[in-house]
Amino acid sequence: MKKLISLSIVFVLLLGGFLANSAIAGGKYTLWGKQIAGSGHAKNARNEGNKLVLTKPAKIIKVEGTAKRYAIWSKGRAFLSGGTKKSIVDQVLPAGSYSVMAGLDQRQRSAKVTITLTDN
Repeated sequence: MKKLISLSIVFVLLLGGFLANSAIAGGKYTLWGKQIAGSGHAKNARNEGNKLVLTKPAKIIKVEGTAKRYAIWSKGRAFLSGGTKKSIVDQVLPAGSYSVMAGLDQRQRSAKVTITLTDN
């Protein structure tokens, strides 16, 4: 009887851990990028941001920031671009590695974009 109770407790703990990890694995992801102007506006500009690695496709659900244009990069090329005149919301990024670069307008000292994605 004690062995059966012990096995039941272990099973419940393992099941709970599996469900918790599934809830964490499924969720929202953030991709952000910032460009800071250098001398002569585009010369010596500094880019900051994160690199997002997706193991499965993810859907873009929100884009916000001060950048009027931006591009999502993957494998050394612009994969998807958008801005105030072209929304990328509802687009799906396949599994892969991504970064985003914010574009500066003539009078901007810096521009930032934050892209929120969710499991597709």
